[in-house]
Amino acid sequence: MTSTATLDLRAGLSEVVREANREAYLLAVDGGAGPDEELELACACGRADCEEHVLITVERYLGVHADPDRFVVSPGHADGRLAVVVDRGAVYEVVRGLSAARRPS
Repeated sequence: MTSTATLDLRAGLSEVVREANREAYLLAVDGGAGPDEELELACACGRADCEEHVLITVERYLGVHADPDRFVVSPGHADGRLAVVVDRGAVYEVVRGLSAARRPS
């Protein structure tokens, strides 16, 4: 698989995980989770073999995901070819995904 194809696959996996995390958030809120409660979410780094999870409060999750280009990943999991770290929490990093046109070649 070419490097571009691999990056496209990882970017797609990040989107899938981001959507799964959104569903986990919705279930938690429907179950009564408040803004200070922690969510356990899957790392959205896009690596097919990643099994890491991150803890983030409901309130912080909403702040991160207000921007559709932001993802929550485990510390050190950001791939600079796909995303840049824009914020850090105690046990997670927030990354902004790069569009295919903005990725380094």
